Amino acid sequence: MGFWRFLRKNIDWVMFWELYLLSVGLLIRFYHVLIAHPLTDYLYSDTKNYFDAAERIMFGTQGYYNVFTQPGYSIFISFMSALTGDMYKGVVFVAIFQGFVSILAIYLLYRVAKKILSKNQALVYLLVMIIYFPLISYSGFLMTETVGFILVSFYFWVLMNQMSVRIKLYIFSVTSFLPLLFRPTLMLGILLCAAYLLWKEAKSKLLRNIKLWLVLVVGFLGSGMITVYLNFNISNKWILTPLNGGLNFAQGACFIKEYKDSNGWGFASPSHVQRNFEGTKYFDKPFYDSGHFYMAGIGCYFEKPRRLLYKLFEPYYLFFDNNAWPGSDNSKEKPVLSSSLLVFAFFVIPALILSFFQIKEKKNRSLFVKLWIFPLTLFVSTVMYYGDVRYRIPYDGIFILVAFWVFRLWRKMGI
Repeated sequence: MGFWRFLRKNIDWVMFWELYLLSVGLLIRFYHVLIAHPLTDYLYSDTKNYFDAAERIMFGTQGYYNVFTQPGYSIFISFMSALTGDMYKGVVFVAIFQGFVSILAIYLLYRVAKKILSKNQALVYLLVMIIYFPLISYSGFLMTETVGFILVSFYFWVLMNQMSVRIKLYIFSVTSFLPLLFRPTLMLGILLCAAYLLWKEAKSKLLRNIKLWLVLVVGFLGSGMITVYLNFNISNKWILTPLNGGLNFAQGACFIKEYKDSNGWGFASPSHVQRNFEGTKYFDKPFYDSGHFYMAGIGCYFEKPRRLLYKLFEPYYLFFDNNAWPGSDNSKEKPVLSSSLLVFAFFVIPALILSFFQIKEKKNRSLFVKLWIFPLTLFVSTVMYYGDVRYRIPYDGIFILVAFWVFRLWRKMGI
């Protein structure tokens, strides 16, 4: 009895469970990415494109195809491969990195959860995030979703942290090259965060601080210059964003299953295949001619203006009518993946809707806005381009946290 009394008095059980859950989560992910689902066994489609681009970068081959998609991930793979002297060994280190950053992202979200939930509720949230299978699944693919998850979690943590507004703005500006290289649509979230913080400080002396504005301008411009330089170094093209933006826009505007360019390349979005789109659209320009495809997408809207109305409902496809490809192609993963997404849909989505009732509560309004800034950027980019469950996965930690927050408010009200 004395021993157990000693443990209860002298051990921080909350910290114990934190370390235990995080350790278990890390072991689960390492097992998944190294044994159950090694990245090197699943090099096809998008994963193969990242691998091939990394190989070209590693051996100094320039070309537009190195920046067709977000180049940051391929640059990172090539860097890890250069350290090991072998592409496949480099991918193994990328797998270990993805397992680690997945847990790091969860830890950052948990730090936020501890501020808005009770200790026990925050621990339950941590448990849910540790076992949430879509995050585990994507850590086992050579894709940007896991990097997107850590970036979303990091910037969300910065926004919710108690650090000064000045420091937050500095972080958003000087690190903005990361989303430009890995997740360009996340830039909207960073800009919205900066705008929100500046708006909140509108009546303070902070906005009259010349040094602040100088750092913001230099930070954002410097990040842009870093991105342009890295893109030029691997492609010989002065560009800020990936070249597939136009194709993605046209896909979202034209409602066609398959697209073929002047080089004979073909592309069909997994989301549109699952949504049973039909037909093939041919273009007389290559896919990397982003401007041409943006104009083609605008042309589709002029051809059928009602599609602009349909696009307002595009966020529906972030949640329904398509699976989290490519994990959904794996017969072993699909049942667990589908079950996780189903539970998310029927438990989290109602809570997300009910969270909007907190707008009228003045004491909760500021927290509501901060919780929804990054999900809002996801919805805006989805309307502009198109919806796919896998694009939502990096934001699921925030969505689940919003649901926990709503459940906590219900409990406090005795519902």
